[in-house]
Parts: sequence; C-alpha cells; structure tokens
Amino acid sequence: HETSASALTWALYLVASCPHTQQAMLQEAQDAAPISPDSIRPMVLTRDVFRETLRLYPPVSFLMREVATPTRMRNKDVKPGDLLVVSPWLVQRNEDNFPCPHAFRPERFEDDAQREACKHAYLPFGKGPRICIGAGFAQQEAILVLASMVQHFELSVPAGEKPEPISRLTIRPRTGMKLLFERI
Repeated sequence: HETSASALTWALYLVASCPHTQQAMLQEAQDAAPISPDSIRPMVLTRDVFRETLRLYPPVSFLMREVATPTRMRNKDVKPGDLLVVSPWLVQRNEDNFPCPHAFRPERFEDDAQREACKHAYLPFGKGPRICIGAGFAQQEAILVLASMVQHFELSVPAGEKPEPISRLTIRPRTGMKLLFERI
C-alpha cells in the first residue's frame, strides 16, 4: 500500500496544481456517476492523470535487474550475473523519450505521436516478466479514489508550497504534502 499511497499523494498534488484538469476530471466523474468499478472505463482523463503522475513520480525510483545474456549497452560489455540499475525516474523524464519531460501533460497518453514512448519508455510498474502483479489493481483503485475526491472536494495547493521529492523506499515529499480540501 505504500506505493499506492505515494502515487495518490503525488496525483492529488498535481490535480490541485492544475485547476483546469481538476474541473475536467470533475465533469468526467459526474458523467460517470455513480463512481464504481463499472464506471471506470469512460474516465479516460482520470486514468491519464494517474498515468502521468506515475510517469513524473514513479513510486519506485529504481529497479535492480540481473543480466541474463551477454550484451553491449552504451559501449560497455555486460555479462550474465552483472547487476543493472534501471531508473523509471530517469527514463520517464528523459527528453529523448518524452517532449517536455518535466511538464504535467496527461494528454500525452492519448497523443499518437507519443504512443511509442508511452509503450516503451514508461515503466512505473517495471516491465516484462517481473512487472508488478498489482499494477491493474493499483490503477483501478487510483481512478476510483481520484474521481471520488474531485467529486467531493476542490483541491488546491497552499501558497508557496512546492514539495521536494526524495527517494526512500518510495518517492515521497521530503517534508510531507500540504493540500487544501474545500468541500463542494
């Protein structure tokens, strides 16, 4: 649950920081009401907000993998048994993969020009045979939580607040996350 809590914290921050996205999510949630697992499919924006959150703030900042076959990477020979560190944080924020990589742009997941990057350079849950088995559940849970939150609260960031991400077990805000919730 720590990874889900981390991802949802950053998602709420991004939604609170972007009023026009929050308003569009509210409309989407109202159109899909009542919010339930059966109403998730049409909530494309809410899903993409969570995906973009995972791109910008992947809960796990690095993955360790053991090399299985000899290969050459970046002019270096790697042999079986060597350990590689794969960083979703760096891969997903690389401008060779995503234009304006530090910007919050949920619409990139619906952009045909970025479809390949979203397919190959997006790995918040890992990739291949070791992909997180909870990925589907986490995404479903996040869409339900985010849709419910924007339906009931207007979110905002207190003036002057800018959380600093740090990597521990998960990527989290160094001094916590301050958000304002005003009941709708």
